[in-house]
Amino acid sequence: MSGRPDSALLLFELADERGQGDALAQGARAGLFWAVSEGYSEVVKQLLRRGADVAQHSPVGSLKVVQGDTLLAVAVFGGRKNETLELLRYGAWEKETPPAREQLLAWASSRKPVAEAFREGGVYGFDKVLAPFVHPYRNQGIYEPDYPPANPINWEAGTPLASVA
Repeated sequence: MSGRPDSALLLFELADERGQGDALAQGARAGLFWAVSEGYSEVVKQLLRRGADVAQHSPVGSLKVVQGDTLLAVAVFGGRKNETLELLRYGAWEKETPPAREQLLAWASSRKPVAEAFREGGVYGFDKVLAPFVHPYRNQGIYEPDYPPANPINWEAGTPLASVA
């Protein structure tokens, strides 16, 4: 169902009518990686709800992006907030190794949507990353006391632009 998440969801409905929806989801290893990497949240939810393995490694073995090639690594590295949150809800964090966790946190710290997912999932707060930006104020180290100048300066003449004809 590559590139057609609606078709994948319809396939689940048809499989459910025959009592095979869960078996289909549990065998859809490549499908779960595809859904996570492409950002098809509904497909990810259906697969996980039906028992797909949240701790599985890439079926092709070529995603060696972090201490393995897990679904959570693909979601975090790709900046997929919704998919990351779903994986966390199904216990993906607990399945990661300590070195992989360190790498995932490092990636999440530079991907605001993923940092939000980690906070919402109760894994890590990222308080500094997600805190509102505080603009510098006068007299706090980077500005001169009279910054900004009242009138722009013509740097060649050294006079305010308003007086230059």
